[in-house]
Amino acid sequence: MTKIPQTSAGTAVPQFADSDRKPIKLTEVVHPDGRISQYPPSDVWDDWVEWDGKEWPKKVARRYTLVPTVCFNCESACGLLAYVDKDTYEIRKFEGNPVHPGSRGRNCAKGPATHNQVYDPERIFIR
Repeated sequence: MTKIPQTSAGTAVPQFADSDRKPIKLTEVVHPDGRISQYPPSDVWDDWVEWDGKEWPKKVARRYTLVPTVCFNCESACGLLAYVDKDTYEIRKFEGNPVHPGSRGRNCAKGPATHNQVYDPERIFIR
């Protein structure tokens, strides 16, 4: 009897199929304090694929269009990338925009929290 490898949580280790897509080299930004951030290169922003972590151990691809925008929480207007789901057209998350001339991919906690403001149930919509 063959023993099936298991994770520390006691579940079977997932088996992934090979992909026909070659790995994409991410854009790296080295911050002054030594941290390194990685971003999708701008030539694949029209069709970016990430695997949905909430669906693990199933391998479910989520397709996004990355839209450059700015944070509207203060006067700095740091650059953000909005990850827009290609199926539902909903914004799934915000990250720093590495090609923004001012913030160069860096932003404070208010930037990614913009998602909460966009989808707040008490937000006033003007039609």
